[in-house]
Amino acid sequence: MDNNELESFLSTNNYNYEVKGNKYVIRTDANRIDIMKNLETNLPGAKYSPTGYSSVGHVRTGKFLLLVKPINTGGSGAGAAITAIGESAQCLYCAAKWYRKGDYSSAGLTDAMKFVQVSSSLDEMLNKLPENWRNSCVASAEALHNRYGNKKYIFHRGSGLVNNIEATYTKLNKEFRKFTNINKWSPADIWMAEVGFNPNLQHEGFMELNGYLNVNANDHKLVGVSLKQTKTASVKEINFNRDRSTYQYEGFTLGKRGFYQAKDVYMMYNGGEIQFRGFPTWQGEIKGKFANHGKISGGPVREILSNYHDTAHFPTQQKAAADMKRKDSSFYSDFYEWYVTATKYSGSRPDDFKTWYTNISKKDANWQISKYFGCLLISTAHSAGVLDDITSDMINYAASQSRLSAPFIKVS
Repeated sequence: MDNNELESFLSTNNYNYEVKGNKYVIRTDANRIDIMKNLETNLPGAKYSPTGYSSVGHVRTGKFLLLVKPINTGGSGAGAAITAIGESAQCLYCAAKWYRKGDYSSAGLTDAMKFVQVSSSLDEMLNKLPENWRNSCVASAEALHNRYGNKKYIFHRGSGLVNNIEATYTKLNKEFRKFTNINKWSPADIWMAEVGFNPNLQHEGFMELNGYLNVNANDHKLVGVSLKQTKTASVKEINFNRDRSTYQYEGFTLGKRGFYQAKDVYMMYNGGEIQFRGFPTWQGEIKGKFANHGKISGGPVREILSNYHDTAHFPTQQKAAADMKRKDSSFYSDFYEWYVTATKYSGSRPDDFKTWYTNISKKDANWQISKYFGCLLISTAHSAGVLDDITSDMINYAASQSRLSAPFIKVS
């Protein structure tokens, strides 16, 4: 396969890509692992590796390296601009379905503008929307109308209503510090507000705010929508009641190839595993059998553990890094204690301090901090004993389905 054949394949499949010599970078808002598996299936001689070059791996075919990266990570900001246009256009296509019987022509979309409040201009949505976004907008508008077409809505992206919702979140999170970013509270990209509905966003806590949003989401008066680029859209209501998914803890490993061979620590659950390591900030990434399901950073991990066990011994990453940098003896004595405790929980025999210290002293700072918190997590979680609850809470947080997350519609 030569460059022309590869580029013909990518263009035919509507992939947005950049070329840097023999490296091809595909930009997408869709599931990156699914795309790489599609490349492996359909490109001659292609091989997908889940590791190397990026957090979800890479594909090689002949002399070519293919990477799949989020569309909103382009350094120039172009990706973020396309995302803004795409999300605004989703509002416009929904309006065209609701009020113009699915007329997605320029005339139909222009006429539907009166039913949206968005951050992009009509010209941008008509002339700068990539074809894969357009196809997704049509499919998602059809799916949403099938479920919610009995009500009339104004569709919002970057509007005054959205700004007020985000301001309420910011105020509450500044006071209570429950989330590392707004997407863990609500990953909504657009909002559907019933015509004439004026929401009350003055609330004193997340429970009160979410309760209000739950009532109105169930009444289909006000609800956020999380979007995924898709060809055949399906709709799922998330967090519309107090129920949350539960998972069963199935064990852990302090290193798949041995303790000293990698900085990762894994917790296994029915359906996948959670990989904890420094990225460089220490955090967990939920890995399902077929796709990744989000990340949870160190602060929320500690917050979840504190619901079941004392976490006074759980330092901030800044303090641990400072103690390690100045070779504070208490850092290494604590580190060894967590290593011994976690190793014993695995049923294995820990190394003596001298052997252990000799080995970890050869590792860089990121490895040491990553392994330190991994051992601390395993020791604390097992001491708490409620491993199913802890595992479920971490997975749900990563998926924006924590007990304090807001209701939203997921379109994928």
